[in-house]
Order: sequence, then C-alpha cells, then structure tokens
Amino acid sequence: MSDAAESQAEPFHAQPVDVLRRRACAALLRVWDMEAMKSPSDDAPAKHRSNLFDFEDGVRLLIYREKWPPALEGHPSQGEAKVSVHVTIVFEPAGVQRWHKRMTEHMGGKQDMVAALGWFEGMSALRIEELFPGMKFMMVACVFNCRDGGLVPHLYYVDKTEQSSAPWLH
Repeated sequence: MSDAAESQAEPFHAQPVDVLRRRACAALLRVWDMEAMKSPSDDAPAKHRSNLFDFEDGVRLLIYREKWPPALEGHPSQGEAKVSVHVTIVFEPAGVQRWHKRMTEHMGGKQDMVAALGWFEGMSALRIEELFPGMKFMMVACVFNCRDGGLVPHLYYVDKTEQSSAPWLH
C-alpha cells in the first residue's frame, strides 16, 4: 500500500495550525528506511498520527524523514545530505473535488504537469512554513504517483536548518 493510501486509511482529524505546529518536530525525530520495508503490513510513517497533519481546510500532509530513496541518490541538490524530509499531500476524501477545482483554476484549466508541480510546491512550502517557522527546507525533487485518476505528490526536501536550531537533530 502506498503512503497516500495508508495515510487515508487513518481517519481524518482536522486540527488548528497551532496544535499541528506544537507536534510538528516529533514527525522528524525518526529516520525511516522505506527501502527496508518488505510489505504494506510493516511499520510505516503513515500508520503514526505523529506523522499526519490534518488541516482544517481538508489538506493532509504526511511528513517524515527518510533515507534517500535510490532514485534520488546522487541528485545534484543532495550535497552531503543522506536524509530527506518527505512530504506527501493528500486531501480529505470529502474535499478532493473542491481542491481539484482550485488547482484547475490556478492552472487556467490546462493539464500541465509543470503548473501542477508549482501549485503543489507552493502549497507544501506554505504548510511547511506554518508548521516549522524559522526552519529552512529546500525542495530538491518531486515525484507524482497516479492514483484513482489523480496525482499524489511526494516532495523531497533537504533540511538546511542550522543544527543548533533543529530539535530533531539533537
């Protein structure tokens, strides 16, 4: 089962941003080795409420740190980092159509992957800033999975926060 499918299996529980922010750093404490997981029944970030962030407008972020997936090894933006911050964006099932309409309007009705990437990147950056004020994450890759006729974006960030400011690095 994919991260997105698993993250929807956990009931949606919307919370105000200040509540989400208070628990955000806990999502980055563990480094997951996704390649080591052999089956969907294995422990996964999407099975932990600490990695799920349900916003009141129906956006769900699945956030966790993971070892670089093989597809991203050697990415020019990677530098010395061996761990990325992985963000998957999914929507509350009841709000999928509303968000699809917003994205389509933003893209001027075009089916344009570059415009879709920009929309998801902007949404992700805004939410990351809300959850981790003062932290510095640089997006280095985005992978889209197609699921049920829609796009599920997986965004990969390198943490550029000074070690003294990042509680998950202590």
